[in-house]
Amino acid sequence: MERENEKLLKLYELAIREQHYFLDRHQSRIAFYSGILSALLAGTAAGLYKASESYQLILLLIGPPIIFIVSAMAITSTFRIYRLFLEAVTIRAKIEQTLGLTKASRGHTETNDAYWDLEAVIPERYIKSRKGLRHI
Repeated sequence: MERENEKLLKLYELAIREQHYFLDRHQSRIAFYSGILSALLAGTAAGLYKASESYQLILLLIGPPIIFIVSAMAITSTFRIYRLFLEAVTIRAKIEQTLGLTKASRGHTETNDAYWDLEAVIPERYIKSRKGLRHI
């Protein structure tokens, strides 16, 4: 049992590090895409203000589609990292429960704290993807 708890503690440390990593990546992607979108919006607005020829105004028509495309990429990219962050939080919660860290302190009587009993520690979609790769 001691060896099992030691493994779970190492896994718990890994889950905490992974959680922080995904949160940092999420924040850096938001900053990255915010910078790009701000530059595109400012460039388009400045172009509208400074454009004096008709061909310049026609060239400015590509600004909004580029902004839309970059925005769609930003949403997809940041959501992917956010989902990984949430999965890391869930894995951490499952390990905390297995280690008994979610039980009430002494003196309190809780009946049952087993809300992850029917799920594996690893997210189900990871397991399904591994099973799918075996058949390829």
